[in-house]
Amino acid sequence: MKPVADAAGFCLDRASERLHGIEKKAMMALSMQGGEMRMRTPTMEDYLETIFNLIKEKGYARVADIAERLEVHPSSVTKMVQRLDKDEYLVYEKYRGFMLTNKGKKLGKRLVDRHELLESFLQLLAVPEDVVSRDVEGMEHHVSPETLDALSDLLQFFAEEPSRLRAFHELRALSAEAAQETADATTKNPLESANDRMMTKSEATDTIKTE
Repeated sequence: MKPVADAAGFCLDRASERLHGIEKKAMMALSMQGGEMRMRTPTMEDYLETIFNLIKEKGYARVADIAERLEVHPSSVTKMVQRLDKDEYLVYEKYRGFMLTNKGKKLGKRLVDRHELLESFLQLLAVPEDVVSRDVEGMEHHVSPETLDALSDLLQFFAEEPSRLRAFHELRALSAEAAQETADATTKNPLESANDRMMTKSEATDTIKTE
């Protein structure tokens, strides 16, 4: 089981690194915005998260950068930026770029934390990276602050009790091994399967004759 234990330790270390800087209970702040939260759309959140990340990485965010990151047309970015400006998440000046307001910075940070928390959780379970990316995008706009808080507690629990995580990965490894054996048995040589069926039929016929 050593490889499983090593994998569990690697997943836990990686998740712990990603969670560094995410304040405990921070996700609950997303629920404190009342009706305003319900007014935001998944698309608006994607834009805010992307803008926040770009500014963090490069010090600025241009329409072209956002369009490339989100794989959308620049005109679509301009329209959304104008909407975010109207909702006071950023200040936009045509041909001069834009910057996040304090409101936009706070929400952008929370959205990034939410994304990283979900990503860390799935990585902790050793979910394949391509699946992690796809699932996080599908989950993050619909998961509640209460669930995020529970996941945060679970990650903290595994950090304090790594043996529990290793036991989970060992169980998963045994389950995968059993599933593979079942699949191998089901997909064995077609000729052997046909012979088995013929033998079974022959045995049944002999039983009937005997009776």
